[in-house]
Amino acid sequence: MSAARQHELFDPTEPRTLPQTPGAFFTINRLVIVPGRDGRPVTRMVQTPYPLRRFADLVTAAAGSHDTFVSQGFFDEPFRRVVHLAHATHALADLDTYNDPVLARHGAGDIVRMLLEHCYNSAIPPPSIILSPGRGYYIKWFWTKPIPRTETGTATRVNRELVRLFAGFQADRKAVDMARVLRICRTINSKNERPVEIVYLGGTESEPVTYNFDAFVAGLLPVTVPHVHHKPHAHHNPVAGQTRPARWGRESWHWTVLEDIRRLAALRYPGGIVPEGLRNTFAHLAACQLARVVPAHVLAREVRAIAGSFLPPDFAAAELPRMSAALIERMGGELVTFAGRGRQTPVWGYSKQRMMELLGVEPAEEREMRALISADEKGRRHEEKRVARRRAEGVVERAEYVADAAGRRVRVAELRSRSASYRAIAGELGIAESEARRLADR
Repeated sequence: MSAARQHELFDPTEPRTLPQTPGAFFTINRLVIVPGRDGRPVTRMVQTPYPLRRFADLVTAAAGSHDTFVSQGFFDEPFRRVVHLAHATHALADLDTYNDPVLARHGAGDIVRMLLEHCYNSAIPPPSIILSPGRGYYIKWFWTKPIPRTETGTATRVNRELVRLFAGFQADRKAVDMARVLRICRTINSKNERPVEIVYLGGTESEPVTYNFDAFVAGLLPVTVPHVHHKPHAHHNPVAGQTRPARWGRESWHWTVLEDIRRLAALRYPGGIVPEGLRNTFAHLAACQLARVVPAHVLAREVRAIAGSFLPPDFAAAELPRMSAALIERMGGELVTFAGRGRQTPVWGYSKQRMMELLGVEPAEEREMRALISADEKGRRHEEKRVARRRAEGVVERAEYVADAAGRRVRVAELRSRSASYRAIAGELGIAESEARRLADR
């Protein structure tokens, strides 16, 4: 391990840099056999959260154990939920190659070669690591540094794109959420008693291949983005043939709206708990955003987790199961054509303007939002950035220049009343003597 790594939180089983956040959590998950309701043995997954500082010791100690998993993300609460994600360290694809009769006949060496050739031929960045979990393969791309929760939407979209790109290798379509668990390296898969092992490593253990997240997104994701449920300015409105930044896809937009809903509750209400009258609105809109980001099989638990941050427990227990069931049913429905936007999921969709109306977002609150903002607020931010950029370039705005000139005229008049010379005035104000005379004459 390099000297630089000695002062970092580091994964001893897979060479990736972990978040440097002592307050974060991860989970160890184990498959155990317990008696079922009918007395027959059933397999359950038991999950235990731990603080990040124990990561290295616990994953190392897991070596040799059977059916032991670890969360792939790190959380700001001791619960493995996407809405509690604090940081993510990599992109991934879970390949069930054993489901393909042809691929199942190949050994690990052949599969690695085929995967690397596929990456080369398809202009996909080569993975940082490939693991064999006893059956199938995990492929991962490590980030140079962990990414924060705000990137959850984009990171989910990356995983979904990787599933599409590796569909020929039986990539698991469910393995895209940021709260995924995978088997720990050096543990045993009881289905065939094989160990989880690294079969390919890009770079070395001390210097593995890593990727800048922004650059990876720009290179991997397509930049022509279909319709999303907000209405940007006309000159940013995507149409056929136009492009938008890759990171602003569907998942990114809906995750940013979800973060705004959470922020709005925290800003507006004591303790961040939404009062009666708006609870259904907050819960419904938040759930609709989640339905566009997380897979259907984890939606119910994620809705409960997000609602628990701004709804009282009794309301969440009574209303959310019904709301989640309706959303999951719609997520599993056939794609529909709506308003000429092409075939899309029948999950409820709302324009940005409509969501702002339903939530009653005030202009002062918009200052704290990232997605739920009006054209006026967007214009204000553009102007603020423009002025900041011009200041950095040394350009003085006209309003500032006029104000400064007025102040200099007052100061020149004051100094002249004390019989100060133009040379002395110019020296004090840091201007040319001719400018001092001009200001005195106006």
